[in-house]
Amino acid sequence: MWFSNQLLKWYGANKRSLPWRQTKDPYCIWISEVILQQTRVDQGLPYYESFLKKFPDIESLAAADEKEVLKSWQGLGYYSRARNLHFAAKTIIDSGGRFPETFEEIIKLKGIGEYTAAAISSICFSEPNAVIDGNVYRVLSRFNGLGVAIDSCKGKKLFSSIANDVMDKSNPGDYNQAIMEFGALQCKSSNPDCESCIIKSRCAAHETGTVDSYPVKTKKVKQRARYFNYIVIEGDRGCFYQKRSAKDIWQNMYEPLLIESNKHLGRNGILKSEEWLHVFGNQEDVKLVPSASLEHRLTHQTIKARFWKAQTNSCSMNTKSPLEEFAQEDLKEIPIPRLIEKYLELSG
Repeated sequence: MWFSNQLLKWYGANKRSLPWRQTKDPYCIWISEVILQQTRVDQGLPYYESFLKKFPDIESLAAADEKEVLKSWQGLGYYSRARNLHFAAKTIIDSGGRFPETFEEIIKLKGIGEYTAAAISSICFSEPNAVIDGNVYRVLSRFNGLGVAIDSCKGKKLFSSIANDVMDKSNPGDYNQAIMEFGALQCKSSNPDCESCIIKSRCAAHETGTVDSYPVKTKKVKQRARYFNYIVIEGDRGCFYQKRSAKDIWQNMYEPLLIESNKHLGRNGILKSEEWLHVFGNQEDVKLVPSASLEHRLTHQTIKARFWKAQTNSCSMNTKSPLEEFAQEDLKEIPIPRLIEKYLELSG
């Protein structure tokens, strides 16, 4: 109990004032936890506020068009999170409209894993389920001097057991928030504030001077490069975009005509590509000029994008192509990847 009492004491004195800490509404907690899965608090806060303004409850989210949901998520990345939120909201409405109240029921919702289910069930319904995220792994591994890799099966089981053993089961919601906040503000991954740490007297890593050695990981994230050749087709009334339908990054978002290749293509390579020929055939009067090059890093891949501008009119295009024409102002209403957003900002 000493460990949990110290963290709760620290939390009471140091916690940040955040909107999702002023409520126990499971919908609000759910939205906040999903946004913060891959996003820092300072980045996620404005998205949380704008998302709840647009979709204040489960009913409004479930009734929305997916395009609206993706547009509201634009810039956060990991768009499957938004699609899963939308799907799960519709599931809740179809099941009577009441948010499930137990870990076992919450985890059945699409896109919700053990961490999110533990957070919602403990904060909103006082179920004693310990959350385990990067902050929790770091605090527990340093405090206990655990050299077991956190991404191994053995490590996951061990940390889950310890996390549930040390939590304050009489106040699980505050305890879970306390240990995560402690990891985010005090026991940080780099430059942790060990001197003012409230638990340093019993911290194994502090005692042995090995704080930077924890947590231990075995897997290295392999980055792969993908080459995207974008053709920004300018028509009479605007630009032509297509919807990404494949189960890949940015599913159901909009982008210019894409030619993916194993290296960047030159003009001749583009004119001979299947995608170009499908839209324009063998026309030689289409003006094609290079526009910009951008690199966009994702968790497991780096997109090396090269943009070209093509000027034409809709009459010279294949009417069966998936491209749709959008006026410039209409681009603000459709969901587009951050990479395309950066290009539009760059090109003015």
